[in-house]
Amino acid sequence: MDIPQSLYEILLALVNLYTSLKRPVTSVEIAEYVGKSDGTIRNVISALKAMGLVEAKTGPGGGYVPTVKGLEVARGPVGLDRLWEPL
Repeated sequence: MDIPQSLYEILLALVNLYTSLKRPVTSVEIAEYVGKSDGTIRNVISALKAMGLVEAKTGPGGGYVPTVKGLEVARGPVGLDRLWEPL
């Protein structure tokens, strides 16, 4: 099973923004980038966090950053089954 397109789109946006900005990315920035609502982005980010593809950084300057697995998935879709394999 592949990662759903809606999740992949948000993950890819996060990776692109994180790579260009070199800092954690807020849900508002992702929402503006993909043209969706902030609430939608937060819901999708929750699913991505549950899959281990994204982690949250709290505090001033906080936001979301992709994990190593998240970066791998963004570079090419992989099956969800493979995501749970040990590194």
